[in-house]
Amino acid sequence: MDTLAIIADYYHSLTTIPDEEWNWFVARLLEKRIEKYQHWVKEGQIAHEYAFIVKGFMYSYYMKEDKEIVRDFFSENSHASAHTSLITRTPSLYSIQALEPTTILTLSYHDNQELFCRHSCWQEIGRLTAEERYKQKEERERSFLLDTPETRYMKILKNMPEVLQRAPQYHIASYLGISPETLSRIRRKIATNNGPSSGVLS
Repeated sequence: MDTLAIIADYYHSLTTIPDEEWNWFVARLLEKRIEKYQHWVKEGQIAHEYAFIVKGFMYSYYMKEDKEIVRDFFSENSHASAHTSLITRTPSLYSIQALEPTTILTLSYHDNQELFCRHSCWQEIGRLTAEERYKQKEERERSFLLDTPETRYMKILKNMPEVLQRAPQYHIASYLGISPETLSRIRRKIATNNGPSSGVLS
């Protein structure tokens, strides 16, 4: 399946898009390849585009005292952006970097603004994707306040299994707010309790 077919399947699953609108949208997309460990957005830069990940894996992180604090992961069929930087036109507070060779389709900030003024289908897509991001953000906040580290890990195992397969252990630990050593203990405990069929890596 080509790159446009992937994003077409995703967007058309959300709402009906008239052919004229789809053609206008496609004409403004740019396909970009982000090499492994290459930054797409760097902290301190003003972000200028939104991305839809066609293939690959990226993560976002803050820097604190020369240490990375992992904020989020992005994989296929998801959007990535330094959203606050985009909408406020101010420097991004975090960086976005590829952990694998990654192919993205990008839309500029200005084209995206025009898009929302053209047809209600784009507002519907924007609303649905924003709602999904908000639900994920609220769940992450709730989990940090109420769940044990082991429960947070189990939620990743259930809801984001690709992260456990594709991200380095120290990035997963940072995302969970624990040390790599604590993460190793949790993985060993779960693997012992559930056996090799659990899907937990040793």
